[in-house]
Amino acid sequence: FAPASWALDPAKLKPTGYTNDFAHVLPESAVRAIDNYCANVELATGVQIAIVTVDSLEDEPIEDVAARLFKEWGIGKKGKDEGILLMLSIKDRKTRAEVGYGLEPIITDGQAGDILRDMRPVLRQGNYAGAIAASLQQIAQIIAQAKGVELATGQQAPVQRRVQRGPSIPS
Repeated sequence: FAPASWALDPAKLKPTGYTNDFAHVLPESAVRAIDNYCANVELATGVQIAIVTVDSLEDEPIEDVAARLFKEWGIGKKGKDEGILLMLSIKDRKTRAEVGYGLEPIITDGQAGDILRDMRPVLRQGNYAGAIAASLQQIAQIIAQAKGVELATGQQAPVQRRVQRGPSIPS
């Protein structure tokens, strides 16, 4: 049982779209662009990608928090479980990719680890939007290749495009 002073209550974190910047580290333009990119990936592949930033995990293991959010938010269509949650805990300097069962043959633990490691140099610069964009592109390319689809051109740098907000992830 978490003490009353516990700052991170995953039950109170409600998804607002594909991008859920609870740490407030992303500019609104990046949130819109990332949401649009994730919506396009979902349209092309059927895979839902959710992004979550939190300020701190308050000593909770990131694996536990990410798994709880993944399940509670229902990321990935029911029955297919083709979803992925990319989580960043800013003050703890931790990242996690929670991959749905339906995607595990496509994005292995090793690939997820490589993607997270590739983020580190950009995260160290404090460029959260850039790190997320690069990771999303890697994830989307792996998925698109496995599903035999091509993502729309111009999708290479999602944080640099001006676009409308995508649909919310169903809860």
